[in-house]
Amino acid sequence: LIEENYKASWLLQPMDESNLQLFALISIWISSK
Repeated sequence: LIEENYKASWLLQPMDESNLQLFALISIWISSK
């Protein structure tokens, strides 16, 4: 679990804020379906 969190944070690091916001919007949209 810790390794997965580390991997996720490593993948998110190079993302800029707009990409992060877009990813969050997509996640919310999928979870609200």
